[in-house]
Amino acid sequence: MRLFLDVPGYGLADGPRLERELASKVLLVGELMASLRSFQGDHAGDEPARDKPLALLWALGRLATGRGRLFDWPEFRADVGDLLRDHGATETPQYAFWHLGSDPDLWETHGLSGPPTASDTAARAGFTEAVAGLLATPMVLAEAIFVLCDTHLSDVPDRATLLRRVGLDGQSERAMSEIRTVFDSVDDVTVRALSADTLDKMAAAVRRVEQAELRKLVVGSEDTAQCAICGDVFPLRYLAAAHIKQRSKCTDEERRDLRNVAMAACAFGCDLLFELGYITVDEDGWIRTAEALPSGRFADHVNLVGTLRCSAHRPETEPYFAWHRANRFMKSGPGSM
Repeated sequence: MRLFLDVPGYGLADGPRLERELASKVLLVGELMASLRSFQGDHAGDEPARDKPLALLWALGRLATGRGRLFDWPEFRADVGDLLRDHGATETPQYAFWHLGSDPDLWETHGLSGPPTASDTAARAGFTEAVAGLLATPMVLAEAIFVLCDTHLSDVPDRATLLRRVGLDGQSERAMSEIRTVFDSVDDVTVRALSADTLDKMAAAVRRVEQAELRKLVVGSEDTAQCAICGDVFPLRYLAAAHIKQRSKCTDEERRDLRNVAMAACAFGCDLLFELGYITVDEDGWIRTAEALPSGRFADHVNLVGTLRCSAHRPETEPYFAWHRANRFMKSGPGSM
């Protein structure tokens, strides 16, 4: 199936140019997220550092609230200094202000030849123009927040309070609103000339933001949460917001039913076994197992959870579990994992 889109400023012969420009932007977003994930410990023993991620969250908050992409050193020193002290960071704000510039595609400095001092009142630093342009898109901003928090700040006790403090609360909701607006308008638009590869990359970015929003709704803002299948409690990094009904089979209304269409499932077998159909949940909420079991320790895990009740089962989620029973349970067939 091919979609068609009329884009202002582009004619019928401009499809390749439009595709190159869109693909370039998608690539830049991927590079930005890779950069945000790549901060390494800069201290003795290579311990994880909080100073750069906290400073970037502060800067994202300023950018998101229309305060520009560059920040004066005196303001940065006062605000970020307090933030670092309150969250146990070991470095001073001078460090982040200067050393974020080690990635020149992300951060730029002005009026400095090294880390700033108290006398450098005219010094400025902040996001590059290209990065600020990408972050102007709510979906990209929400993904950047998620990457920083999930990769570097997962042990912060109350991330919701942290995001409110820096002015970033509600960004995921705004991103999801934008996504819905885009998809709601598809029926009114004619699409042209985007390859499957480019569309797949754009859809992947949307799914990452949706997964962040799903996980927030399913597991909340605590540091740990319970797997709905095995019942064990895990740090959030080991839990996925697993779709009960396969996402590609959901209607638009079902995809928006974020509180009920997904459940928390751990990465130690439950998520994959449910997805492949080796386990399901019956109409009373009890976990049922397939006759054909996977091999090795996965078979032991299936037998273990087969005696349990799913904590995510309730009247609102039962229609999705019913779909899973009818369409996924035992559908993957026998075999080994």
